[in-house]
Amino acid sequence: MGYRTDIFEKHNLEAPETYEEMLELACLIPTPEPGMGGLASRAASGHHAAHAFLLHLNPLGGAIFDDNWEPVMNSAEGVAAAEALKSIVDCGPEGATTFGFGEALGSFLAGDTAMYLDTTVVAGQINDPDKSQVVGLVDWAMHPMGTERASQTGGFGIGNPANAENKEAAFLLMQWLISREGDKLVALAGGNPSRFSTHQDAEVNAAFPHMATFGEALQYADPDWRLRRLSWRSR
Repeated sequence: MGYRTDIFEKHNLEAPETYEEMLELACLIPTPEPGMGGLASRAASGHHAAHAFLLHLNPLGGAIFDDNWEPVMNSAEGVAAAEALKSIVDCGPEGATTFGFGEALGSFLAGDTAMYLDTTVVAGQINDPDKSQVVGLVDWAMHPMGTERASQTGGFGIGNPANAENKEAAFLLMQWLISREGDKLVALAGGNPSRFSTHQDAEVNAAFPHMATFGEALQYADPDWRLRRLSWRSR
C-alpha cells in the first residue's frame, strides 16, 4: 500500500494497519481534501473488477475454492470483499467506476488519490518526475490486515523458446539474471527482484527503502489468490 505522507501528516493520520482503518480512511480523506479520492482501485467491468475483488477476498478470509475444489466465493467473506471494493470505489476519485490498472495508477501519480493498493511493480514510477506528481511524497505499508494477513502474487517470466538460435547463451543469461548478483543489479536499477535475500539487502534498501516492506508482504503472499491467467482467458 502506497500512501501520501504529506496528506497523512497534514491531518494527523496513520497508515492503516487493518481493513477497518483502511476503509474508514478511504471515505474520510475526501472530506478535508475536496476533489481527492481516498484510495485508487481498479473497478472497470471484466478482469479489472475481478482482480480488485480478489485483492480483498483472501485478507478477509475468503477463497475461490475450498480444498475439494468446490466454489466458495458465495459466502460472508465474499460479500465482505465485494462491499469493501464498493466502499473504496464510492469514496474514490472522479470516474473511479471506470478505472482499469492504468487509470488507477494514473490517478495516484497525478495526486488525485491519497492511497494506492495494487501491484508493487509501480514503485519505480512514483519518484520518476517524468511520470509522477507525487515525487518524494509517498511511503509504503503492508497490505492491511483483515481476518488474516495476505497479499497477492504476480510477476513476469522469462523463457527459452524451442526455436531459439542461441539456446545455450539464452540459458546462461536467464541463469545470471536470477542469480544473487543479477537479481541485485536488477533491483538497484529500479526493477522488481525475485529473491527474498535481495529484498533484505542493505544496499538495495538504502537505495529503495520500500523493498523491505515489499519483501515482508511477500512472506504472506497466497499463490492461489486467483485462477491461473490461462484459465481466465480460456473461458
